[in-house]
Amino acid sequence: MNTPGSATFGPEGFTTSPQNFYVNGAVISMDHSVLFDMAGRGNPALSGPGAPTDSTSSAGHGARGAGVGGGAEYGSKEFPALPGSGGNTGQGGGVVTILACTSLTFNAYVNVAGLGDGSGGSVLIFAPNMTYNAGQASIDASSKGTGAGGRIAIITPVDISTLQYSVQDHGPAGTFYQDATIVTKTFRYGCGDLMTTTATATTSALNSQTTSAVNSVTTSSYFAITTSAFDSATTSAFHSATTSTLDSATTSALNYVTSSMVNMGITISQNAYTNIGLFCFLVVILF
Repeated sequence: MNTPGSATFGPEGFTTSPQNFYVNGAVISMDHSVLFDMAGRGNPALSGPGAPTDSTSSAGHGARGAGVGGGAEYGSKEFPALPGSGGNTGQGGGVVTILACTSLTFNAYVNVAGLGDGSGGSVLIFAPNMTYNAGQASIDASSKGTGAGGRIAIITPVDISTLQYSVQDHGPAGTFYQDATIVTKTFRYGCGDLMTTTATATTSALNSQTTSAVNSVTTSSYFAITTSAFDSATTSAFHSATTSTLDSATTSALNYVTSSMVNMGITISQNAYTNIGLFCFLVVILF
């Protein structure tokens, strides 16, 4: 069962007994009247990866089965998802998976025990926030005969030290595992879809901030570089133009003055020679 919102089981009572029960939602509430009865709903006799290899031994799962030909240990203690194996006559337990992506109120009774020499099944619970009543909530993944216990994993940062659970009855003990590292397990345990919106919003905000910062720095650098280059080019051009204009004007003025002075000198010289010649002519006539 997948529900993006809330899922409530009880108080009118809820009982299910398939081989595998799965629920994934944001907020999940399970009343004390809720019973997940998957005892013996796993693999039938002499089947499953932990089936015994002789007639006097039992099935394995969270541990190797009892006896010389005890069935093999299998599955993951961190991500239990497999049913128990059948023994020579008994059946393995079923599977219950509860993924509450925001919060879980857990007051149910979950039974995935193996029957006879069958092994216990699997229970996986994921909840960033979890509340329960120690006198009501209970999980049983043991074997009610000589089979090995199954596996229970609860991923929550909440203290669950008073939660009632069992992974062993008469046979070898199964495994109980708790992990508080919720963030790193979010997508692995099936809450990725619900977290996508938050992740997208966070990524969008981050991209917006990054773009803004980059644009700000780029614009600032651009104007700083452009202004510097402009000032440098303008100053260089100004000095070049001014020097060129000054040199040109000075040269022109100097040439003009020099030419004028030379021309004036020639004129004066010519006038002087004319006057001297006239004076000598008059002197000759008079004498």
